[in-house]
Amino acid sequence: MRFFVIGAVITAVSAATPVLNAHAAPCLLVTLTGTQGGPPAFKGLAGPGTLVRYGEDGNNCSAVKLQFDTGRGTVMRLAELDISPEQLNAVFFTHMHTDHTEGFADLVTLRWMFFGAGRKIHAVCSSDVVSTLGFTISCKKIYRARCGFLYSVRRNRTAPL
Repeated sequence: MRFFVIGAVITAVSAATPVLNAHAAPCLLVTLTGTQGGPPAFKGLAGPGTLVRYGEDGNNCSAVKLQFDTGRGTVMRLAELDISPEQLNAVFFTHMHTDHTEGFADLVTLRWMFFGAGRKIHAVCSSDVVSTLGFTISCKKIYRARCGFLYSVRRNRTAPL
């Protein structure tokens, strides 16, 4: 499923990107921003995440930046790549487990604090997950729970989240 989504996004981005100069070569970079899954924290490991960059050699392969999952430490890993949160075009969640979403609040908060008037970020979520105990984890709930305070703070501002 993940590769299908990545393929679909790349196809859509390439169709929407202007015709490239004959001298510029298109490029695609995939960087793992974290690989540690599950609740325990291990020294030096960030939670699940993958950064996909698409563009051409002339723009350092950075016309489009997509983050798949935002595990713990995603913002720090992006900073190591000299990518700040406002540079991301969209965030995709492969599924709604907390180890894949817990870095989202950091990402949205930093975008809001330092780039409040910037373009909004698109969040694309998979279907809801129902636990064995009957609790539902959904994209809407995660977004509201982790970033809901921004709604009340920014209610009277025109800048997007």
